[in-house]
Amino acid sequence: MEDIERIEVVRGPGASLWGANAVNGVVNIVTRRASATVGTLAWVEADDDGRLQVGARHGFANDRDVSARVYARSIGLGEFDDQGGNGLGNAQHGWQAGFRADLGLGANAGWSLQGGTYRLRAPEQLEFPGVALGFGVDAALGFEYEGGHLMLTGRWPTAAGEAELRTYVDHLEVGVAGTAGGDIDTVDTDFQHRLDPFGRHEVIWGLGARYTAFAFEAAAPVLAFTRDDGREHIISAFVQDEISLQPRRWKLTLGTRVENNSLSGGTEWQPNIRLLWTPSDRDSIWAHVSRASRTPSLGEQYAKIVAGLAPLPQQPPQCVQFQLTCSSVIISRTALDRDLEAEHLTAFELGYRRQIGAGSVEAVAYRHQFKDLFANTLGATAVPGSLPFPIVADQYIDRRNGGKAHVVGLETSFEMPIDTAMRLFGAYAIQNLDESAGDPALQTTSAYEAVLPHQMASLRASFDIAESHELDLMWRHVGALGDSRFGTTIPSYQASDLNYRWRVTREFELALYIQNLFDQGHAEFAPDFFPAPLGYAPRRAFLKGIARF
Repeated sequence: MEDIERIEVVRGPGASLWGANAVNGVVNIVTRRASATVGTLAWVEADDDGRLQVGARHGFANDRDVSARVYARSIGLGEFDDQGGNGLGNAQHGWQAGFRADLGLGANAGWSLQGGTYRLRAPEQLEFPGVALGFGVDAALGFEYEGGHLMLTGRWPTAAGEAELRTYVDHLEVGVAGTAGGDIDTVDTDFQHRLDPFGRHEVIWGLGARYTAFAFEAAAPVLAFTRDDGREHIISAFVQDEISLQPRRWKLTLGTRVENNSLSGGTEWQPNIRLLWTPSDRDSIWAHVSRASRTPSLGEQYAKIVAGLAPLPQQPPQCVQFQLTCSSVIISRTALDRDLEAEHLTAFELGYRRQIGAGSVEAVAYRHQFKDLFANTLGATAVPGSLPFPIVADQYIDRRNGGKAHVVGLETSFEMPIDTAMRLFGAYAIQNLDESAGDPALQTTSAYEAVLPHQMASLRASFDIAESHELDLMWRHVGALGDSRFGTTIPSYQASDLNYRWRVTREFELALYIQNLFDQGHAEFAPDFFPAPLGYAPRRAFLKGIARF
């Protein structure tokens, strides 16, 4: 956290600038330049179970506008609980290390090179639903991740504006249960050119290319693949023009991105139109129409996953003879007749914002129309099954495009200073999901109601208690979620968090964070890839000490 300069949250689809999968919003994390982190920093964090995490960073700079930093940290995240308060054995452990080096070449020009490496062990418990076999079917999966990346970024002025080039390479190795796994290597290059304003126009355009190579190793029958290795690519181009129709009053933004993705097998056009009216220096009203795409992941496109076991409606004679309940194993896969294509969203938005002194209020109404959603249909049955008796059949559930839905919602928020030592932040959102327009033969409800609560609300109070003491109190409410892919329902919950920071000296500070202050624990999401048991986030307390020298 100490390396982060700011976190930008962009509401709504941002595909015209950010590309596919920027469907519901964008979170952009901007880290500090190396010149802003000169010196040594070390920290230690302990939770209420005695679990420790430690980290250190050292930065330096010289008079030639060269600066750099290196860092290393451990990772130790506590496990979730089941509904009865017992640990699920999914605590995470690992480490991470990296560096950043910056070279300044004058105003708005320079190069930055950063990289990192990591290793993480993240076990999971599998719990197959719908079983009547008379023996346990829980299984532990040990996920292990390791990898690294390098990223080079350059900025320089041009005769017509300012250009930026960013390229990175990334390597990821994943191991599952000591048998399955995979390697994914990615090379990505992105170029942007912002032109100097001319007339009433401010134009930015760019090109991008991404190349991915993968190789998978199956762990039958729990995890298998229809394609064990391959290469995929994404090639894209975008342009955006901000047009000042009337200075300080009306602004029109037109943009689009065209993107060819081999994984989804098509070319996606993702346009964006935004009209902004500022009738006064304090008021802003806007209307926004855009289109965005979500492309399938490698796992969605190629993985075959055991999703559960189901008793056979009619028991074969041998099962009756041995007085056993024979079952079929439920396997989720992409339909054999056609690969998954991209999901598509058309979004309409109308918003209002008013500046009130040092605070503001905002309200946004929207309608999101989805089509080509990933859905499940009943597929073929294979006999005999891939598991030994009494599993006598494989029942396939095929993933395919075809679902439709629309979401209508309203979001409101405010930020208000109460006095010089206190600020209040609040937000409330309500949304309705309607999937009635979809094909009734496609089971889309479990995939989308499971991530869309009907209502959400939050309230945060920030206090500057004294010159060296800060306190944040956060309350949030999240409405109930519908059934997940594996039939799990998440009830509504409320949670409160506390964050206290004390700057003991200029070189040392203490921070106390309590999660779920008035709550013994609650579930926040249901698994949708592997059939894992529901995890409850318990009340936790963290104490962190940070030293600078």
